[in-house]
Amino acid sequence: TDKTWPRFSTITPSTGGPGLTVTISGANFGEGLTVTIVEELVNVTIVSSNVITAIIPNTGAFQNPANLLTSTESVIISDSQDRSVVGYNAFIVQASYGEFAENTVNW
Repeated sequence: TDKTWPRFSTITPSTGGPGLTVTISGANFGEGLTVTIVEELVNVTIVSSNVITAIIPNTGAFQNPANLLTSTESVIISDSQDRSVVGYNAFIVQASYGEFAENTVNW
């Protein structure tokens, strides 16, 4: 079997929202790697072949409070050869009350 595919072990913390920096542990992380939680994350740093850090953005799907309050998401790591590994339901995306309140329409 090919042991060069990316591997996912953990994401820390496993709950959070926009602006949060997460640390992803695994193996075979290298140049051209992408990380997806709801949507592709753009602020991904490869710390080592076993550790990635990424920032949950305040864009796109992460701006929708209805989704953020209840969203359990998978973490998808893809390498430059389009080989992917999935951490199923590994991350719970949450909005803080302040973020939700800012986007709530006053009736």
